Amino acid sequence: MRDLPPEPDNQKGHFKSILHAVRSLKNGSNDKRGDDERLLSIIGLDAFMVLRFLKMSLIFCIVSTAYVMLVLVPVYYSQPSSGETIGNGIAYINSSHINKNNVTHAWVSVISCYILTFFICGLMRYEWKHYARMRTVWLGQVRDSTRQIRHTVMIESVPPRYQSRKSIIEYFERILGEGSVYSAYVCRGTAALHKMLSQRTRRQFLTDISCDSGSREDIEKIEGKIERTRRRLRLMHEKGTLTRRRSEYSPVKRQDSVRQKFARHDSAALQSAIKAMDRAVGLIPSIIDDKDCTALVTFVDMRCRSAVSQLSLSQEPNYWHVREAPMPSDLIWENMTVSRHVT
Repeated sequence: MRDLPPEPDNQKGHFKSILHAVRSLKNGSNDKRGDDERLLSIIGLDAFMVLRFLKMSLIFCIVSTAYVMLVLVPVYYSQPSSGETIGNGIAYINSSHINKNNVTHAWVSVISCYILTFFICGLMRYEWKHYARMRTVWLGQVRDSTRQIRHTVMIESVPPRYQSRKSIIEYFERILGEGSVYSAYVCRGTAALHKMLSQRTRRQFLTDISCDSGSREDIEKIEGKIERTRRRLRLMHEKGTLTRRRSEYSPVKRQDSVRQKFARHDSAALQSAIKAMDRAVGLIPSIIDDKDCTALVTFVDMRCRSAVSQLSLSQEPNYWHVREAPMPSDLIWENMTVSRHVT
């Protein structure tokens, strides 16, 4: 990947710094797109799009100026002055110098207006497509960079009196000061989200098993066993007979049984199936222990975010569970927007 240009001396003015940043924006080849993604990870999406807007404006100014100087100015200047038009200086190179009896040259201004309008519309359409692509890169990237997810925490089991966006913002601003919260999103009734995550993990597990000549009957048996286990655990949870303790059934025995059941699979597919089963089993506590309310709170700086992660927000153990916020690619967007429980 080509290195970015050296940093300019900021003491010489901000205009040179802007030109340096705009010059770092590239289009076209994969290497140049890599430079764009590198710059995006450094300055963030908002600043990146401001630079793209400045570059788009600069391109339009350069192209329109060149078009005017190479096409319009020679046409205007070459026209003989009519008797009604008297001008000097700048009047010789604008539309007022065109003889109004010459219809052909009079249409030059109209056609030029359409050409420049289509050009700026094409630039805006291209920038919109570029923004959509870079926004996807920004939300899906996993590199360690300064982005919104680093300022965000996920809070589970929010008390009933704070289960609204306004209430939870006021709560943290009383602790950390006014203006400390950038944004907050509250999702009530997350049982559907846990169910969707469970189904996604189960499908992944079954796909890993069936990828190497697994029979359909074996897959259906395992799927039925998972469903029966989930119903039994939910029933035990409702009756109050479910206690969380370490299982006597060791992971080694579980792996041995899986190896015996799918001995015809190669080792790579088997290890993948075992890991998928571990993920499915790990999701069971979250299914039977549904959180009533979950909030994603973004703070203005890392100091506030670190303070919330280290503070004990409540003396009651059943409320205010602060955890790391998930990556944007792990969130199910339809669940966060379509559901009426989201505020």
